[in-house]
Amino acid sequence: MGAFVFFLFFIVKPCLVNATILSVIDPTSEIDLTQNHQRRFAVVEIAQNEQEGLLIAYKARKKSALTVTVTPSTSDYLVDSTHRVDARWLIPWYQAQLAGKSVWKKQGRKLVKELLVKNPHLIKIDESLKKNYVLAGEQYVDISKIKTDASRVTSIHAQYYPIQDSSTLLPYQVNENQRVDLYLLFEGHHDAKQGGNFYVIHFRENGIITDSLTLKVNVLPFMLRNSMVTHAIYYRGKLTDKHSSYLSSEWKTEQQIKAEFSNLRAHGITQVTTYQGSQHRFRYRKYFELLESSGLTSDFVFYLGKMLQPNVNTRPYTENYLKAKELSKGAKVYIYAIDEAQGDSIDRQYTYWEELKNEGFGIIAAGRKEYVEKMAGHVDIFVAAYEPEVTVAKAMHNSAGKIYVYANPQAGVENPLIYRKNYGFLLWQNDYDGAMTYAYQHTEGYNIWDDFDSEQYRDHVFAYPTVDGVIDTIAWEGYREAVDDLRYLATFQQLMEDFTDKVDNTAAHLEYRHWLAKLKKAKSIDSFAVRKELAKKIEALIIKGMKVND
Repeated sequence: MGAFVFFLFFIVKPCLVNATILSVIDPTSEIDLTQNHQRRFAVVEIAQNEQEGLLIAYKARKKSALTVTVTPSTSDYLVDSTHRVDARWLIPWYQAQLAGKSVWKKQGRKLVKELLVKNPHLIKIDESLKKNYVLAGEQYVDISKIKTDASRVTSIHAQYYPIQDSSTLLPYQVNENQRVDLYLLFEGHHDAKQGGNFYVIHFRENGIITDSLTLKVNVLPFMLRNSMVTHAIYYRGKLTDKHSSYLSSEWKTEQQIKAEFSNLRAHGITQVTTYQGSQHRFRYRKYFELLESSGLTSDFVFYLGKMLQPNVNTRPYTENYLKAKELSKGAKVYIYAIDEAQGDSIDRQYTYWEELKNEGFGIIAAGRKEYVEKMAGHVDIFVAAYEPEVTVAKAMHNSAGKIYVYANPQAGVENPLIYRKNYGFLLWQNDYDGAMTYAYQHTEGYNIWDDFDSEQYRDHVFAYPTVDGVIDTIAWEGYREAVDDLRYLATFQQLMEDFTDKVDNTAAHLEYRHWLAKLKKAKSIDSFAVRKELAKKIEALIIKGMKVND
């Protein structure tokens, strides 16, 4: 095990200890050692419409400027690649004591690798004081002393703190024996050469090659279907009414929202909540236009632009909701019930829910799963907290409702495997319709870049806001893999249906059905191994003449 318990990694060759293959994606993947040009050899498998990541650890030989090149091989025995590859450094910073375990706040500071960046020196740490400094423009600023806008206390004014990553991979200034981590993200293409696309990765210290490896990207002969489980998320961003930009979970420029919507879609999210209020007609229209053009679902709106509160006059709410419905261009608008209501406060909403349904709205509510009997038959979607249970799903389905999950965990836990496990196959096993965890970004305290300025919770963040985009986290990559696991499963299930229609009672058909039934009831699932097995079975069905349909 490495310094972080969620990484499994392998020493590739004892006599070449500089680079070690790590993989948050598939630590069981085959790593073959070849003697060709003294390069080590690794394999990544990828579908034609998938992104796949690989983590490589490198131990510096001396104090130097470490650079990396990732290029298609053009040697006699290898072929050019048509893939696109994105390279980023995984860098550490200090977070609160429960980093990697929980979003709850606990005193203490822990160094954890979380941020995926082009500029490895975006964050500078002080090991003696256990403090973080961020590069804001041309100078480093103590993150704990960043001031927020007085009128919007959870927003950093980007004019004074222009935090921004590089557009290209910059050198890493390393010390002797320092370990650094490089994250490579490959993107498949339908026209890529199947069965053999090669890269050569060179590590250079002060311009001199110190280590190399050859990476084969094996393109699978199919495209993945969409997941049968909806992956939604609480998205709090709203268009600012000012020309200046902020670094915040709340206020965004058009450029920031476009970048964040693109980032959400790239990580498998198809639906976001809408906090943009309809009382500002122009900004709501513009927000909805951005949503429509993003690739995220705009046929449905989970509306939180005016959140229902207990014991208040509902008429102003109804007027606001009707305006949102008008501005949403025919989209089905779901009204968000009183948040995490309990006991009788759920019952007291029934009358108003029926009034809203008569106006054509849907109802979505979030809360503890023990209240499913009070929700079933009254709400269209119940977002139930904590670990999913098949009995909770059954209660909602029996009343023609849908069941989603959140808080298992919320965003912000620096552990990719937790998200892959809990937001992937586990949802299918328990018959859940979707996931909608909280939140893509939520500032706890005042500064979203500071994990220590809140009393109870740590910041909930999958991707940190910058002046023109976001900085991903390693946990966010784990979430994307959860979605891809379910895309592989959906592809296999569709091919099985096709197989059933064309072939009856064959040994292979019975074997596949038995395997799937056993997987459904398994007490625990090795996501890495199951993904590999699904890929094999999908290829076998394609060979038998089955076709993947959109």
